[in-house]
Amino acid sequence: EEAETSYRKAIEINPEDANAYYNLGILLDEKLNRPEEAESAYRKAIDLNPEDANAYYNLGLLKQTQEDFDKAVENYRKALEIKEDYGIVHMSLFGLFKKMGRDEEAKVHEELARELVERENEYNRACFESLCGNIEETLNLLKIAMEKKQSSQDWARKDPDLENLRKDARFWEIVGEA
Repeated sequence: EEAETSYRKAIEINPEDANAYYNLGILLDEKLNRPEEAESAYRKAIDLNPEDANAYYNLGLLKQTQEDFDKAVENYRKALEIKEDYGIVHMSLFGLFKKMGRDEEAKVHEELARELVERENEYNRACFESLCGNIEETLNLLKIAMEKKQSSQDWARKDPDLENLRKDARFWEIVGEA
């Protein structure tokens, strides 16, 4: 709540601060579980800075967790228009297209992500390995990522890229129970 108060104060002081809206969106989505408000914050960040690939990516993630897959794809594609070598966006499209049964599109993004994912941190690499079905490698990387606090346990529990691990008790040992 303190972080939310701080972001809202920053916005009050400078209503044109796209980063404050973007960070508020992350907080509302990942920590406070208020997706409608998060979406509004991301959209405001995009209105203020339409070249922010991260805001489009996070809005895409939000839409994906809401199972609004077409809107997720739309936002991911917009992020790639801005930053074509955005590895985690290719990774997210790989996983989403795979889930949607759009195998040819999934394969294209898997290949692009594979080239870019090595530059990513352990958490994002764990997500990629999860999408590829490499459970042991996923769990090893996820454990390291959680130790390094590269992502919150809250987010890991709902991250669509880690969906296939939710029946594995080892996953819950790493990310904790909700």
